[in-house]
Amino acid sequence: MKTDERKGTLRVYLVDDEILIVESLTRLLQNHLGGQVEVAFFTDPARLIAAFRVKPCDLLISDIRMPGMTGLDMIRALHETDADFETIFLTGYDMFEYAYESIQENAFGYLLKNEADERILEKVDLALQKIRDRRAYADHLRQVRQDLDALRSEYQKQALRDALMWEGAEIPPDLLDGRRVYMLLGFLTDHGEQAHIREIVLRVMADGIAAAPGLRVDWQSQFVIRHDLIWLFSSERADLTREEIYRVLCGQQKLLETYVSCAVLMVMDYEPAAVADLYDRYVRLKKVKMYNLLMQKSGVASANQEALSAWQGESPRTLQQIPDRLFTLLEDGLPAGIAALMEPLYAFWENHGAEQEALALQLYLNFSSGLLGFVRQHEMMDSFPPAELDELLLIRLPMRFEQKIPLIRAVLDQLVAACAESERSRLKRVSDQVKDYIAAHMGDDLSAGVIAASVGYSEAHLGRLFKESEGVTLHNYIQQARMARACQMLRDTNEKIYRIAQTCGYSNTAYFIRVFKGAVGITPQEFRDGRLAGGANNL
Repeated sequence: MKTDERKGTLRVYLVDDEILIVESLTRLLQNHLGGQVEVAFFTDPARLIAAFRVKPCDLLISDIRMPGMTGLDMIRALHETDADFETIFLTGYDMFEYAYESIQENAFGYLLKNEADERILEKVDLALQKIRDRRAYADHLRQVRQDLDALRSEYQKQALRDALMWEGAEIPPDLLDGRRVYMLLGFLTDHGEQAHIREIVLRVMADGIAAAPGLRVDWQSQFVIRHDLIWLFSSERADLTREEIYRVLCGQQKLLETYVSCAVLMVMDYEPAAVADLYDRYVRLKKVKMYNLLMQKSGVASANQEALSAWQGESPRTLQQIPDRLFTLLEDGLPAGIAALMEPLYAFWENHGAEQEALALQLYLNFSSGLLGFVRQHEMMDSFPPAELDELLLIRLPMRFEQKIPLIRAVLDQLVAACAESERSRLKRVSDQVKDYIAAHMGDDLSAGVIAASVGYSEAHLGRLFKESEGVTLHNYIQQARMARACQMLRDTNEKIYRIAQTCGYSNTAYFIRVFKGAVGITPQEFRDGRLAGGANNL
């Protein structure tokens, strides 16, 4: 809809071949409406049409009969512009045929030229109010659509995050409308915990990918998972080559390293994946990331297995980095199999421990001290039998490294299991806090934002934690808790139904009854009647 850019200001055009009439009407409207409208008048329909095409009006007041072109013909010409406006016709004849024709052209109404000023102004006020109402509705509709688009985008992003983070996550069948997506994993190797730098990298890379002429991206999303930066995008082109993608990523990676002053590692999966395959692809990219970090590499790497199969013959410097990387990545929440990072160290101890005893011993001390520091920091000492830790930390010369390796494997397996259990306990503590809050505030505002604030998490983060712990969304759990409370009150009390609805957080009794019937299958009154009649209720 074409309207004046200045909100609240409407434009009115008047046209009549009698100059005295349009001048008189212009003064009348300006005196009545003041600065609420802009009024312009014309005596030639052709001039009005020309002006209208440049600046459409909101209300047109037009004579029906004019020389050369009737008002009705002029209106038909203006409707071809698709502009949205109201029309009031003027006529000197109180005849049915004019009223009928004005209705046929969807005119707001028609006025006699000899009408009293009050009647004219009343008609104009009604037309302008209709225009304002329509404009307000259009603004409201536009805002609703924007909100829906934002919610849809957030829902899509959360579903994609779930698909990446949890194997077997429930994935909506229409997610991405069947698109296959490319996955890019980024890691800032020495940025610390500066979240704002990660946000810069996400935005710059997203803009760079979207603007790349070779890619012609038609969809894209990006987010952080723990310390990883993730980009998912799809291309309109079926013939897109990995060389084109690689050139774009190399340029962006160099730009980022200059901009954020830290090394940037990118791991690209050049084969687009279906949504159901995202978790497995992410695991593969994480493994390639680990390999490149241990090899002290940055730049753009490919998510292929050849690089991993060639992982051998590491330098002493690389071997010294393994324990630190192992424990850092363990905190990063990497999937099972992280202990495989130790394989290069095992191979070195078995094959070169005797001939390079000093280096082998130093590497062992690095690992054992790192392990001890990790379990103490995370209060996991009770997770390991004291005898195992004592044997692991015991140094006897000459060292028999081949005897230590099975012990290291067993301790690391226990460590991974302890970390997983610690994470489960943390999730359980958070979900228990949430459930306690819901039970204590059943009749209050239980929006996600309020609950998240009560436990100190963001809405999105709490939603993920709660679903992972309880296997149900926070919204569904609240409804289930409210229905359980309602059933309990219907069974055990004689409270009126509207009071039960209020106690359970429903201010509208009719809505409560509708929700209850949808959840339980019968109305609250039927549920209560069944109790009174001795019927069995399952809830």
